[in-house]
Amino acid sequence: MVLTSMYGVIPNKSLRIEFPTYIPRQHLKHLVRGYFDGDGGVVYVEYKRKNRNNTIGRAFHSRFTSGSRVFLKELHKQLQAAKIVTGGSLQVKPGGGFELAFAAYDSIALFEFMYKNVSYRYYLERKRNAFYNIIQLWN
Repeated sequence: MVLTSMYGVIPNKSLRIEFPTYIPRQHLKHLVRGYFDGDGGVVYVEYKRKNRNNTIGRAFHSRFTSGSRVFLKELHKQLQAAKIVTGGSLQVKPGGGFELAFAAYDSIALFEFMYKNVSYRYYLERKRNAFYNIIQLWN
């Protein structure tokens, strides 16, 4: 109880987290990148297309996860308002929680938004490098 009253620590925070009420547009990229470092990821898959003579298909997407649907919904809204992404889908994850996912072209735009002109000191290199490498495979 002391932590709750003195420092604002709340139980099950990830289920109740809310998007900041005001974030200046010039700082949005830093918030998004920080959230991606903690609860984001990128996936690349190759698969056989059975209806196209087993040619190889490719797909990739980026995603943010959270226990709070409200947080991801507002994140999506902010990214669209800033014209970073045009699509995206918010889904319930099978094991619980929510996922905000973006297809390849929105993912590339998101990568540019998060990392362009940002020093390596301000992001997790492994996350940025994984994202970059997947974009290179895609192109």
